[in-house]
Amino acid sequence: MFAQGVFHIRQSGARVWGVAYVTWLSGSLDTYHFEGRVRGREIDAWHYTGHRFTGTLASSGLMEGVIRHRNGDRFRLKARRVD
Repeated sequence: MFAQGVFHIRQSGARVWGVAYVTWLSGSLDTYHFEGRVRGREIDAWHYTGHRFTGTLASSGLMEGVIRHRNGDRFRLKARRVD
């Protein structure tokens, strides 16, 4: 694992938005505000600088997908909903 993240996500209809706090293995913290949309089980969200997440909502609050960094790097993401 290269990083650990905490995401605060809100949804209204098909629109989603929120903030991601990513702590890297080095200990540095990055904050990303994002917006996007949900269509069925598919999620598409982006940061204004060009980073993008595409993924799928799975059962029991699990989300899986890929973050594409603006420089072309790709990172797989698995997230679980925590109340």
